[in-house]
Amino acid sequence: MTDISRTRPAGIVMAVVLVAAACGGNDRIASDSAAGTVDTTALDTVAVQTLGTTPAIGPLVAVTKTDSRSVRDATQLKLTEENFRRFVQASESLAVLRARDPQVRQLAERDLSGAGSTEEDAGLKLLESNDAASAAIQSSGISVRDYYVMAIAIAGAARYMDAPDAAPPTPVSEENAEFLRSHRAELARVRELSNGPAVQSGG
Repeated sequence: MTDISRTRPAGIVMAVVLVAAACGGNDRIASDSAAGTVDTTALDTVAVQTLGTTPAIGPLVAVTKTDSRSVRDATQLKLTEENFRRFVQASESLAVLRARDPQVRQLAERDLSGAGSTEEDAGLKLLESNDAASAAIQSSGISVRDYYVMAIAIAGAARYMDAPDAAPPTPVSEENAEFLRSHRAELARVRELSNGPAVQSGG
């Protein structure tokens, strides 16, 4: 597994503020993770999967109310060339798997709207429950949890990049937004893979 670049939390208040901003004002630490994201035109399209709380970008990711620990950790993740590359690679692998494996497609379609209030880390556990999906992620050099946290951080960084006035700045959000501006092609690819049509080629 690759080591993630992280910043120390600037205080619990700052972390909570950023989480709230990523949620649009509504409603562990990963050892290896980070984020990447989208351009402004499709921020809230099929690339963003949400259950009415926290958005995320990445194939097979759904965030529930009880995934707050992952949401919090996403505010501490710093993008690097390596961890973002691994995230994109994992997304490619999951998209191909989703196209080929009916069970993985069922995973992507499962309704978690009622699970978030009863099961801790419901969204993360759903992703971890499929061995093929877990293996596809881990083959990219990150853990399933790392990938999940990264997907949340992607959406938060994208929102800050596209609308900085809508989210109070933190050292991480500012740095990640700058990183994403120089990786727009990769971000567009992740957006395409997140919830798009079946892919027959790729990693």
